Amino acid sequence: MDSIEAEIGRCADLSDEYLWHKLPNLARGEQEELARFLVHLGEIARRDLHLKHAYSGLFTYLIALGFSEWEARARAVAAGAARKYPSILTMLASGRLHLYAVVLVTPYLTSENHESLLGKACRRTTRELQALIASLDPEAGRRDVVRVISVPTLARGPAGAGWSDGGGYQSQTPDAGPGCEADAGGEAQASAGSSAEGSDDLFSWAQTQPSPTEAGHAEPCGPSGSARLRLSFDCSQELHDLFLKAQGLLRHKYPFGEMELVFGDALWALLDRIDPGRRIQRRSARAQRRAGGWRVSMPGEKKEGRTPERPPFFTSLGWMN
Repeated sequence: MDSIEAEIGRCADLSDEYLWHKLPNLARGEQEELARFLVHLGEIARRDLHLKHAYSGLFTYLIALGFSEWEARARAVAAGAARKYPSILTMLASGRLHLYAVVLVTPYLTSENHESLLGKACRRTTRELQALIASLDPEAGRRDVVRVISVPTLARGPAGAGWSDGGGYQSQTPDAGPGCEADAGGEAQASAGSSAEGSDDLFSWAQTQPSPTEAGHAEPCGPSGSARLRLSFDCSQELHDLFLKAQGLLRHKYPFGEMELVFGDALWALLDRIDPGRRIQRRSARAQRRAGGWRVSMPGEKKEGRTPERPPFFTSLGWMN
């Protein structure tokens, strides 16, 4: 700890030019250290040392070392892949390949294609890697999925229980993440292909894990005790661009740009235009206003004939209308 505090002091005294040229050297050193770490981790897995020390797999061993679930899973997968294809270590050490790329392409590596596929994954952005994986996936499209992720339960749960990413209560402990499991030898393996929830995207999985601050929230199943659902579907690039545009336009209303809220607003606006029931309600409201004459509503007064308010949405900030 003292050495870190001393480094902070030394860094503050560095010149701009020296600091600018020093950081790339530190980045290269970090990449080389990661490659060396994976070499040692792979050797531990080969000797089953983690099993001899009562760890069920590399994932649990890495968690005990202080890594997060995503970091542990990524390193376990990369170490297993590097044992089969050592060129991964060279690419990681040189900075041409990053850890996220290794995790994404590992399920698709074979003895015949690993050199070409790893070469294609070098220096790729997340979006480019996802496009590369999509071209490799034999399942071009996935079915639309609607899955219940929480049901109405008690507001508070027993000690040690957690909260699901959709806000629902769950008593199970977090696992290694999507598409990861420990085999008999303790090695974490990546699943061959993506599930309906997009398990190939580890960052998305990590971002949806429950935060510690959510543990004290009331059960977010809605005022009427409704369940929480997860919707999953494939879409075109055009629809994705439209969503991003709508998300930007609604930043003043939803600063975090929650997908549920943006799509909810879009669907309510669509129903306002095409739902026959809403048109009947609007005509009835106009008729009531004409029959009763025009008047100015007092503050807090309920307007007659007003269309029903949309149900609230649950977000990380609580319930929002």
